[in-house]
Amino acid sequence: MAKNNKNEKKKYLVVGLIVLLVAVIGVTYAWFVLRLNGSDNKVNLRATTTLALELNNEANEITLTSNEVPKSDEQGRATQAYTFDVVNKSSVSANYNLYIDDVPLDGTAQKLRDEDIKFRLTRIDGLDKDDTTNTGRSESVVGEALLSTLQSRKFNQNDFVVAPGLKDHYELRLWINSEATKENAAGKQFKGKIRVEAVQSNDSNTNNNND
Repeated sequence: MAKNNKNEKKKYLVVGLIVLLVAVIGVTYAWFVLRLNGSDNKVNLRATTTLALELNNEANEITLTSNEVPKSDEQGRATQAYTFDVVNKSSVSANYNLYIDDVPLDGTAQKLRDEDIKFRLTRIDGLDKDDTTNTGRSESVVGEALLSTLQSRKFNQNDFVVAPGLKDHYELRLWINSEATKENAAGKQFKGKIRVEAVQSNDSNTNNNND
């Protein structure tokens, strides 16, 4: 009887170890992160053979120079946009987040405060990855607010999801807030870069989130 009890305990121990191992692997898999930084050319980083996100953008840096003047929201929305795509070239859906990071200024230039910079980010999701027209689907506004309102400079509250073989197209506009004072804004600059942090999705059928 004692021998049978020992065998039962061994079985439970083995099962327990297997469950623990699966749980640890699952957590590690879910939190694997890719980082893509905007550059003059497209960036293609592969975490595994199943995940390949690509960040395409037209310019290296997003810049507000000392020549800029404060603008109303209406004027800001009409400024030239910084455009970029997040492309999923893999066979599974991928979740990702968007950030804007500072780029060091040249020489003795002074930095514009986040409180004086307004942004508007729009998104067209679910386009074919080879589509160069970026039309055919409706555009949504991810956000329009002061840069200082972003937590950790992150644009979205919930993960974005891009399905296999598709891309999300973005247009970002930055301008000096109309309420910025001459003391805080005159002669100052801002330089930034888009950063994408992506986590592979375990559900290939997950819908796109717009928040």
